[in-house]
Amino acid sequence: MSYLQTNIGDLKNELKKLQETTNAQIERLQNLLEKTSSSNFNKLSYADQYYYKKELADTGKFIKNFIRESCTKLDNSAFKILHDCSFGYYAEKELYKKVKIESVQDVEPKDIPFDIFKEIMKDKGIDQEYKNILIKERGDKRYKIKEVNK
Repeated sequence: MSYLQTNIGDLKNELKKLQETTNAQIERLQNLLEKTSSSNFNKLSYADQYYYKKELADTGKFIKNFIRESCTKLDNSAFKILHDCSFGYYAEKELYKKVKIESVQDVEPKDIPFDIFKEIMKDKGIDQEYKNILIKERGDKRYKIKEVNK
């Protein structure tokens, strides 16, 4: 679980960096846009016009590339989180089987659905004496009562 905590921290940091950088670049873009769309822009020297137009283009390019890189990093962090949180097929199946068995603890043996009864019989973690009692009380001929060593 420590990997999960690390990956959550990485994701938070990457999102914070994306937000801060993007906000700063948007502010920069707005300032450059004001200068380039101003009625006084044509009165500037060609060198200044070139500079502002070039800065505007470079800032736009930077934002596009930065967001693309950030999305890749965010996707990678999200994938790591998914991996850390994943519930393996067999682990999920085994735990779900235990949930089903647990759900019939207070049910009369004759009322236990057969699929759950079958899971109880397969489960090696359940005491054989308990299994024998269930077989007897159900009167189930498909299963034999096994001898228990005491």
